[in-house]
Amino acid sequence: MEKLIKRVKKDEKRVNLSRKLIKKEERTNMLKNMISYIFIYMMMISCDATGIITEEIFTNDDWGTEDVHCDDCQLIISMDTAQDHLWFDDSLNVYHWDYNENYEQMYGYVFADVGHDSEFVGWDTDTFYCWIYEGERQCDDVINGSSYSDYDGVATQVMIVVPSLKGREINVYAGYYNLGIQYLDSIKIIVDP
Repeated sequence: MEKLIKRVKKDEKRVNLSRKLIKKEERTNMLKNMISYIFIYMMMISCDATGIITEEIFTNDDWGTEDVHCDDCQLIISMDTAQDHLWFDDSLNVYHWDYNENYEQMYGYVFADVGHDSEFVGWDTDTFYCWIYEGERQCDDVINGSSYSDYDGVATQVMIVVPSLKGREINVYAGYYNLGIQYLDSIKIIVDP
């Protein structure tokens, strides 16, 4: 009788294990199917009949059927060299930031000329700075992540430099999309001690 009970328990374990394997296989198949459906859906919405991603041409029905395109679109990043601590080195194509020891932090303006107004511009950098606030370490980029161009077609952003960045090279990037076209530019800034 004892052997029979052990055998039944062993068989139950075997059945439970095979049920788990079947459920795992069903979940795997379900995941594969979902990935396939997502892939097919993405192909359907992003490609034309030839399978190549196309650039859309927009029309404005209110003003007729002329194509809408951007003749003024551009992206040129620059800095305000009228500030005493900034200057541009033409030979190296790099900005220099003369850090003043009398200040705990310094600010400078960065501009993105996009050629038209009300354009959302994204900003990024490869450099961040950190500080201690209420016993916890906080870190942030040296430039904010976004701005809009004004009526002159220029987006302005403020950049911060702290003492720990002296001697560093900072890359600042900006970009935007207009009518399906991406515009990108970057500048290099060396913080001189």
